[in-house]
Amino acid sequence: MTGGEQFHSSRIGEAVSLYNLETQQRLNELTQSFISRGSDVVTTKQQAIAAIDSIVRREAFIMAYNDCFYIMGFAILLCGLSLILCKKVKAGGKVAAH
Repeated sequence: MTGGEQFHSSRIGEAVSLYNLETQQRLNELTQSFISRGSDVVTTKQQAIAAIDSIVRREAFIMAYNDCFYIMGFAILLCGLSLILCKKVKAGGKVAAH
């Protein structure tokens, strides 16, 4: 799961850039939100970047968790299919005893 979280975090991080217009808009929104709560401008910029980082990590964790569920679901499906293909044993057969 840790590897999946790192993978998704790097993939999301590719889209989040200070040069991206959507990222700049979100940073401005967060900065304004922090300013309205009484923080100074320098601190609000740092808080906004930390909030974006937190969002990226949270989403990467959720995506990695979903990947684990897909893998477990696939494994359960394979186990179920293998049970269907197993040879059935008739009850009441003679059993050799010591």
